[in-house]
Amino acid sequence: MQYSIEIKKTETNEVNKGDRRKRIELLKRLIVASAVVLLLIPSVLSTVALVRIRSIEQSVSDTQDMIADMYDKLEAAGLSGSELETRYSTGTVQNSEISVSSDVYMSEGEDYGTLIYDGSEGVNKTVYLTFDDGPSAGTDEILDVLKKYNVKATFFVNGHEGYEEELKRMAREGHTIGMHSYSHEYSDVYADLDHFAEDLDEVHSYVLDATGVDSVFYRFPGGTSTCRRFTDVKECTEYLDAKGIRHYDWNVSADDSVGRKKSASEISDKVIGDIERSDKSTIIVLLHDAPGKKTTIEALPAIIEAVRSMDGTELAPITESTEPVYFK
Repeated sequence: MQYSIEIKKTETNEVNKGDRRKRIELLKRLIVASAVVLLLIPSVLSTVALVRIRSIEQSVSDTQDMIADMYDKLEAAGLSGSELETRYSTGTVQNSEISVSSDVYMSEGEDYGTLIYDGSEGVNKTVYLTFDDGPSAGTDEILDVLKKYNVKATFFVNGHEGYEEELKRMAREGHTIGMHSYSHEYSDVYADLDHFAEDLDEVHSYVLDATGVDSVFYRFPGGTSTCRRFTDVKECTEYLDAKGIRHYDWNVSADDSVGRKKSASEISDKVIGDIERSDKSTIIVLLHDAPGKKTTIEALPAIIEAVRSMDGTELAPITESTEPVYFK
């Protein structure tokens, strides 16, 4: 009888030990599972957050592009948002002082609609391809394209030392060299008239020393509308006039320095479309000769070919007979 009781106790102990092992094993699994879950949660949350952040970044980028493009149009035309909306719905804006079409205001009280074309017959529209911000590592490629198509253009250059050979080639191949400030630093160039005059003298000497060209053409960094935001633009333009220097804005922009990077087709489509829609006889196109503007170079052949296919349209470099286009 005693032996039987001891066997039962032993069996009970074995059962209790088995249960404890099962509970311990279960507890271990729960701990491991909890640890895995705790490790996974940050990863999952990070992935979700990253997706959300990228989505937000894309939305912000798209919005910035839209605002940048709109700002460029507003700046080019000198219009408020409501005026811009009116212009695009009607195709033109009229007031007592000026008539606006495309993206330009002509100077108050002056008419640049009639142009003498150096003897060209059957021409009613002249397109001037202009390149800002050079010379650069891409200048030779631009010049190669222009040479291939036998097109003369205009380069508004900055004081980029080390590119004197590119400047010499511009002059040698018959392109117009204009000035675009030496530093292109708005806060410096537009600090006051003395700074403006000093910068002008620097860029003039840079071009003259490199090429022997006494440049008499100027484009304000950012255009006259940018100058106006920093200083008295009238004071600057009067200074240029006193020195016999003509300044030029533009009425067609490639938008190749606005917002996100544009593809070659986007640039060419923009320029060609704006030229076709414009009713102006003087079309000054803004493009850029600057680092990273590969797609601008790639767009050039399509732009040149399209312009040459337009009836009554010619390509030319800016000369002293070219009537200026000003922002208002």
